[in-house]
Amino acid sequence: MKKQEIVAYYEEEGRELKPNDVDKYYRGVFRYASTHGCRRVILEKWLKLTKPNETFLDVGCELGYFVRKMAEKGLDATGVDVSPTKVRKARYIAKILNLDCGFQVMDAENLEFGDNSFDWVLCSETLEHILNDQRATQELIRVSKRNIIITVPQKSIFWRFLNIFSDIYGFNTPGAGHLREYTPNSLLNLFQERIQVKSLKKAGYFFSYLDRFLPDFSIFKVILCLFAKKIS
Repeated sequence: MKKQEIVAYYEEEGRELKPNDVDKYYRGVFRYASTHGCRRVILEKWLKLTKPNETFLDVGCELGYFVRKMAEKGLDATGVDVSPTKVRKARYIAKILNLDCGFQVMDAENLEFGDNSFDWVLCSETLEHILNDQRATQELIRVSKRNIIITVPQKSIFWRFLNIFSDIYGFNTPGAGHLREYTPNSLLNLFQERIQVKSLKKAGYFFSYLDRFLPDFSIFKVILCLFAKKIS
């Protein structure tokens, strides 16, 4: 698969997205019954640690949900995405809401920021779509001052089952679907011991709030969530 095919897929996806399509995964029933809801619960808990005037970067921001949340809190928030259409729509939404945040078209494998540019770097459900995830991970570390938050799909029965029906879900379309899923070890190996793990959680039985009531059957968990500190 070529990078151009991946970019073309997400550009087409961006053209089809309406301004509230991505945000819906964090509201209403989707808060409780989607893989997006699973990660939202953990991400919002960790992002409560952010402080006004800190710098924040979301790599693979889509329409900018988390960028806007951080801007509302008073952070200097920036989002980047490979799709020009998604970036344009993210800017439009932020303008309507009168939020001071920035969006740029950028490749996660080549972030156009200086070293140690951001207090917080978020990359949620993005690495699994990138051809060279190791290169992208090193870029996340490079531009981060301190805090890095990553979420990726965990190798699990859920994804194995879903991949059986890849034709139905369009995973065979160039650029669509996951290029890979991760185990805790394979995710941590990407960082080459350049981070200190603050928390590594496995989230969601697809229904996010089942986490509160069921034992930790890791084989069924669908999302890996990593909160780490950069080692200088």
